[in-house]
Amino acid sequence: MKNERGSSLLTVLLITIIFTVLGLAILSAAIGGAQRTEARKDEVELAAQAAAVMNESIAHLSQELAVNQLFYLTDEKLINIDSYLSPLLQELRGRGMNIKDISSSHYHIQPSQTFTRVYEFSYTAKRKQGEGGERSKTMKRTVFLSPTPSFLRYAVGSGPQGTLLLQGASEINGNVFSHTLLSNNTAMYKDGASTQLNQISSSDTLYPRIFGEVLLKDNLNGLKNFQDASLLNFFDEDSKVIISRDVNDYMEVNFGKTLLQLLTKISGGSVILKESDFQDHNLPFVIEKLIEPCKAALSQHMLNKSSPLNSCTRFTMIEPGLNYRDIENISNQSAKSVLYANLEVSPAGTLSVKNHQAGDYPPLYIKGNLKLHPQAWLIVHGDLEIQPQSGRPIEIDGNILVTGNLRIKGDTVDDRSQPEKTEDDEVQFDSTVYVLGQSEISNTNIKGIDSSQLVLMSRKDLMITRINEFKDIGADTITPLKAFFYTEGKAELYGVGSLFQIDGGIFARDMLTINSIRQNKVARSNRLGSNIVPRNAQQGQQSRFSVTHDLSVLLNQLDALPRVDRYQILLEDPIIE
Repeated sequence: MKNERGSSLLTVLLITIIFTVLGLAILSAAIGGAQRTEARKDEVELAAQAAAVMNESIAHLSQELAVNQLFYLTDEKLINIDSYLSPLLQELRGRGMNIKDISSSHYHIQPSQTFTRVYEFSYTAKRKQGEGGERSKTMKRTVFLSPTPSFLRYAVGSGPQGTLLLQGASEINGNVFSHTLLSNNTAMYKDGASTQLNQISSSDTLYPRIFGEVLLKDNLNGLKNFQDASLLNFFDEDSKVIISRDVNDYMEVNFGKTLLQLLTKISGGSVILKESDFQDHNLPFVIEKLIEPCKAALSQHMLNKSSPLNSCTRFTMIEPGLNYRDIENISNQSAKSVLYANLEVSPAGTLSVKNHQAGDYPPLYIKGNLKLHPQAWLIVHGDLEIQPQSGRPIEIDGNILVTGNLRIKGDTVDDRSQPEKTEDDEVQFDSTVYVLGQSEISNTNIKGIDSSQLVLMSRKDLMITRINEFKDIGADTITPLKAFFYTEGKAELYGVGSLFQIDGGIFARDMLTINSIRQNKVARSNRLGSNIVPRNAQQGQQSRFSVTHDLSVLLNQLDALPRVDRYQILLEDPIIE
């Protein structure tokens, strides 16, 4: 028989050891969890402390820039602007803020030529921990100071007295601004299958989805007390949105002042005009003043076509009736601006400019690449039509001023003259375009050249339709539209059959209307109706109209953007390390 004496003791000891180890493990886990909780609490508190100091510093900077008369920006102050900014930045450094000027090193800004500055603000919050230990959290934020209008702050907006109408399931990544915001879950669209011209139909869809702050001057769907608002009555449930009343000064675009600055620069300071000159009936006078130094040479040239234009040192002339390819042959090595206008000369040699509104001469057509010298402008006294053709993208590299209307319009047939099944007309831009009339973009894709974009500033209404037409989300490669659109009038956009993905922004001073559904497959109409999916099937699908705010426009088109006489502060998202 086996001897089992002492086995009970061993069993007891083994069980004791097991429970001791388990107890120690539980105790260790509890202590570790408490330490991790304490560490996480410290991290949250340190991040909050860093954010508070950062926000206070930026608010102080904004206040000083707004009230200090040193920062009422005139051309004479450009040479001294850094000396004006230095004491203010030094005061913020005294609060523990680390400030680095990255204007030149990161953004290639030449400080002697512009008021714009870019700084990296950083603040490190610290807390001692145990014997010689320390925890810290650093917040960094890129801060832009630029004398540009307020609309550049926003992904989407209207105002300061305007109305923003979000009809259906648009998606906005960035801040939104308006005097009045109206939001609903019904999208309007133009029914191509209807027998009635431009028939407007409607479709039940989801509410807009916003990731950002909504800043309103007055009301949201008639509600002025935003604290009482249930977001689900106005926005999609996946939104991350804060609604607040805007109490800041809004810096508007002054078209007359902007054009005065622009033409003064183009003319080398020789043109003497007033803001009030930029009314429709005065535009021939403006062009005459612009070409004043060239009048004698132009008169001789028109009376005797063999007479050279060498003495016209600032302009290359494009006359109506010439083949559109003439503009493609312009050398981008010359800093001369290009002027398209209908000139007439009397027998006595007096030169005058015809008013294009009378319909006396055709638009200027661009059907191929245009590349201007960086300091040159294309000035079109009349209408401009940019006409990409199927399968042949064109590039527009240069800034443009149009005194009439702008139309960017692709064709509706493919290269075999058959109705298009895929939208393949395309214009690539690196341009700022000012339009004193109406602007219309249709039947074409708009892209940027490399990392650049289009900035379109229209004094009258803006219409954009049929963008990325016939394309499915996910199945097709969609290049976002790198553009910022602004109009003094109204703008109406349809993200139903079209597919808008804008990196930049869209803003209308009077009224902005955006219609959109959520549907990955392209929405089409035929005689049996449309294939728009029901509202309950749109959940989980992507919006056919999305905007992501992009500040790169501020730097890429810096020289041509409208300028105001005060700094505004634009901020990139904070980084916490």
